[in-house]
Amino acid sequence: MLGVATGLRQGEIRGLRIQDVHPQYVAVCGSWEERHGLHGAKWGSERLVPIPSRVAMELDFLVRALPHQQAEDLVFCGVNRGKPIRKEELEARFYSALVAIGINEETRRKRVLVWHSLRHTFNSVMKGKVDSAKLMKVVGHRQESTSLQYTHALPQDLEDVRALQENLIGKAIAN
Repeated sequence: MLGVATGLRQGEIRGLRIQDVHPQYVAVCGSWEERHGLHGAKWGSERLVPIPSRVAMELDFLVRALPHQQAEDLVFCGVNRGKPIRKEELEARFYSALVAIGINEETRRKRVLVWHSLRHTFNSVMKGKVDSAKLMKVVGHRQESTSLQYTHALPQDLEDVRALQENLIGKAIAN
């Protein structure tokens, strides 16, 4: 839920600490890498990312249930303190969520849906509805060209094109 609601990178979510979670936003201060552990955010993209109330509520519930409650403890902790949930476990949960909404493994593979797809989805949904510079700050992009690579046309985004095509060619006439 956090990934699709914010477009955070998987490493940023895995590196999220209790002190980074606030009622209206998360502070992206780092990222988790397998070989290096917790380090600064990619390309120095430390930032504040707003979160919807439902995500805030779920994060609060999760934090309250954590076995360790220090500010530096990870929100998405793994078996060992100081290490996050395994990447494979997070991805397995993502795939389970896809199945729950009717996207089976065959369709997922055909559509090449992976965890990183959540960043593309977030960017595509927000593009044109949020100022480009603001969106770039939220997702941690430094260049407009990068942000554009993450934007994909959604069916509803193409309705104006379809309407113009109808005017150009004419609407179908039922027999």
